[in-house]
Amino acid sequence: MQFSIEAGAWIGTAFLVCPESLTPEAAHPRILRAKETDTVYTRAIDVAMGYPWPSKFGERVLRSDFIERWTGEEEDLAHNDEARQGLSRAKKDDDFTLAEIDAGQGVRVLKSARPASEIVRDFSAGAVGLLSRWAETTQN
Repeated sequence: MQFSIEAGAWIGTAFLVCPESLTPEAAHPRILRAKETDTVYTRAIDVAMGYPWPSKFGERVLRSDFIERWTGEEEDLAHNDEARQGLSRAKKDDDFTLAEIDAGQGVRVLKSARPASEIVRDFSAGAVGLLSRWAETTQN
């Protein structure tokens, strides 16, 4: 029996509050309180920052006042210098009531800061367990 599986995972969220992370400390409390429903998929940040990113791709972020105001209004945002400058200031000032925090729906499982090595160890152990169970079901 031959299987061809093409799959992957975006796992960056798991590392957001690691001591090794570049995530600003000021963002950590919001991340640790967040639920999966506190995230939204948006293009507003790319538009506001003038990133030349293809419009078919957005990013998943924690909700903020900026995100709530501008998601779905990207055309207007592209021409609103005041809003775009406000976001830039918020990012510089670590004001996460406005600035984005990239986070996937897995943010709900983050409850404390842990070293990246522990997270990788746990992912590895989980993968071994999952693959072992999968192997048992395919052999029967």
